[in-house]
Amino acid sequence: MNRRIAVFTISCLAALALQGCRHPLAIVGEGDIVELNGSGRGCSLEQYRAQAASCIENEVSGNYFVNYQARPRPGWRFVRWEGPCGQDSDFGHCRLQVPADIVAQWDASEEDAQAPASTAVFQPVSGETGYLLAGTPVAGVAYTTPTQAGVTGLDGSFQYTPGERVRFAIGATELGEVAGGPTVTPFDLAGSPVLRGIRIAWALRDEDDPFQRVINLTVLLQSLDRDG
Repeated sequence: MNRRIAVFTISCLAALALQGCRHPLAIVGEGDIVELNGSGRGCSLEQYRAQAASCIENEVSGNYFVNYQARPRPGWRFVRWEGPCGQDSDFGHCRLQVPADIVAQWDASEEDAQAPASTAVFQPVSGETGYLLAGTPVAGVAYTTPTQAGVTGLDGSFQYTPGERVRFAIGATELGEVAGGPTVTPFDLAGSPVLRGIRIAWALRDEDDPFQRVINLTVLLQSLDRDG
């Protein structure tokens, strides 16, 4: 159990003593939170603005097994989740699995604790749109430019201003920095020309050839995409 889930569980147990366990849902920007397991939970932008109980209270009882998805409105992009989300959550999704026996308990020493909200953060789409591709779109890769920052969308999209350079990273691992453009591939990140046929065979014999980095980046990005 990670720290954020532990905080949620403790808060949930405490809240039961007073008014039942609650897990608020919040939205920054313009988008919706949809629950994909068919529980009927979720929080639309209109509901959040109206401070509906489904958002600000979201009372929990029994097994709390949910898979929330953040869906941006037109002209907006999803950036990240904030607050408690399970370790098996991936980009765009916030999964929680709190069994009924945990929900049914409470800890008297934490009576005043409040369950933290899971918040879907959206930002306006601005500038030009490019796409990070490694055979298929790659989501959830952090990018920064002199004017923008975020993570690539489910379609691999990122934003940049013409003339800017875009830096990509996964955690503390720098993938590369390139001039902003319509598409970015492992060849661009590695600074390698696109190779075909016999040139690939030659490059594979040279450990210092940039094509070796292309292979490593492609494997990394495709594994990230499968995990997502």
